[in-house]
Amino acid sequence: MSQENVELVWRTYEIVLRETDPRAAFDQCVREGLFASNVEWRLGPRGGRAVAGLENTVGREGYLAMMGRFAEDFKDLRMEAEQAIDAGEDRIVAIFRAFATGKRSGAPVEMRMAYVFRLEARRIVRVDAFLEPSDALKSVGLQE
Repeated sequence: MSQENVELVWRTYEIVLRETDPRAAFDQCVREGLFASNVEWRLGPRGGRAVAGLENTVGREGYLAMMGRFAEDFKDLRMEAEQAIDAGEDRIVAIFRAFATGKRSGAPVEMRMAYVFRLEARRIVRVDAFLEPSDALKSVGLQE
């Protein structure tokens, strides 16, 4: 089951990275059974650093708010997935790099981040965002 969970997370990334409309991306992930419709987005502090300006939220509206916040601060945002790690207990740690340009400053931005995906019944039910991949790995009992 763990390889199937890794593949499910990769499929989610494919949709989110390909689809330019966040509403369409979320809806497709729900239709394909990748996201639970009430998926929980945990973006606030959890022992690591929080994602600035973002709070924990739920479902489609929460996803749209999160993506809208990124769009407010950055232009030309793109992400490259680096690695997906099976952390056991239906958890996958996905590490990626984000590249963008700050809208206000015009400065290039590069961040290495991670998400911990929690799955139930082969659907993503919770996503915990971490600014440091090492914090994500520690949260599931692994080291980088």
